[in-house]
Formats: sequence, C-alpha cells, structure tokens
Amino acid sequence: MRYVSTRGQAAAAGFADILLEGLAPDGGLYMPEAWPTLPARGIEAGADYKAIGLDVLPAFVGDALPAGALERALDALISGFDHPAVTPLVQLEDGLFLLELFHGPTAAFK
Repeated sequence: MRYVSTRGQAAAAGFADILLEGLAPDGGLYMPEAWPTLPARGIEAGADYKAIGLDVLPAFVGDALPAGALERALDALISGFDHPAVTPLVQLEDGLFLLELFHGPTAAFK
C-alpha cells in the first residue's frame, strides 16, 4: 500500500514511512493511492473491535510491520478503554445511531 498527499506535492510513501509523520511534507494528509477491497467477514454486526481491526488494517499496513505487531498494537490500544465494546454504537432512535468515542484514556470526544 502506498500513500499520497491530499495536496499532491509530496512523493508517494509506504506505511512505515508515514506512520509517525502526521502530515505530508507539503502539508497535506496522507491517503491511500487506491482504496483496498475490505473483507466482509469481521465487519458484521456484533464483531468485536480487535477482530475488525485484524480484518481491516492489514489491507492498509501490508507487510510494513513484523508478524504479530499489529495484534500487539491493537491489544495495547484497547486496554486503555473502559467499555467492553471499545467504541460502542448506540441506537438513539429508529435509523439514528451514535458512535461513542469517549471511552478511551483521554475521555475525548472526536
């Protein structure tokens, strides 16, 4: 997977190159050159956060991380959340849902 800047002035780079960058050198955000087709199997209702991450993230990371690193990173990430669903999707009414992003260690809303 290669990533390009939204401003189009920075060279394309791999995941390992952009992981800690924040912004591209031209001030743009990194986006995938092409969006991968994602597997449907871990994304269905009821799948847990880690399972979804292990299904979806490899398409964006590729072979940039050593074996097991992604799973260890997900374990570390979810250990800081105080809700078993990590970021629960709460139904407010018919057809209206809210994704709760405040259960993490910073209690921040996004």
